[in-house]
Amino acid sequence: MPDHGLNSGDPRASQFGLSFEQQEILDGATRFAKQELHPLQGRMDNEDWWPPEVMPALGRMGFLGVTMPERFGSTVRPWNRSAR
Repeated sequence: MPDHGLNSGDPRASQFGLSFEQQEILDGATRFAKQELHPLQGRMDNEDWWPPEVMPALGRMGFLGVTMPERFGSTVRPWNRSAR
């Protein structure tokens, strides 16, 4: 699979033959998790706590949403291509 300059280092990318768009989504999710969640991981685990700002941020990035058939108004994008 071509690198596309992203070089995420994620072995799943080549294992599943991700498209460029799918690789961008994976890279964005990985970047977000490393920057926003990893530093809070200890507290999240120890206190069973979830930062309240994370879910709205994930929604703005397009990671949260309903996938449904086109007849119900869907954008007809597969779940693994839905994030912006």
